[in-house]
Amino acid sequence: MNINSAHWHLLLNHFPIILSVIGTGFIVASFIFKKQHLKFASLLLIILAAAFTIPAFATGEPAEEQVEEISSYHEAIHEHEEIAEKGRIVIFITGGLAFITLLLLHFKKKSVQMFMILTLLASAGSAGIFKLCGLYRRRNKT
Repeated sequence: MNINSAHWHLLLNHFPIILSVIGTGFIVASFIFKKQHLKFASLLLIILAAAFTIPAFATGEPAEEQVEEISSYHEAIHEHEEIAEKGRIVIFITGGLAFITLLLLHFKKKSVQMFMILTLLASAGSAGIFKLCGLYRRRNKT
């Protein structure tokens, strides 16, 4: 079996979604249980989600070209791509916030709590946009 760009995209695009959802959950858990290791883990998961967005997005265009040849879902693919572009911007901002928060946490700065809240809000937004992106593609597949 030959693995083409559509296969790679289907493999990679789940990582930003799953990691941002789990990272958001870990941030919430870190507020509930007040555990430092949950804060570190949540921030690392969100940074990983942002990192995995790069190959997921890079394989999207070649995957689109392959699928358009055999599919009549051009409009659904275009909408999926539009949502994914917005998600990419939001997750990069979220990843940047998570990185700054990680540094603040490491150096025990007082502004950590405010940045954790900002990262939580951005992460929830990222998770929501990515979930919408995945659901939109499935919903229009009929």
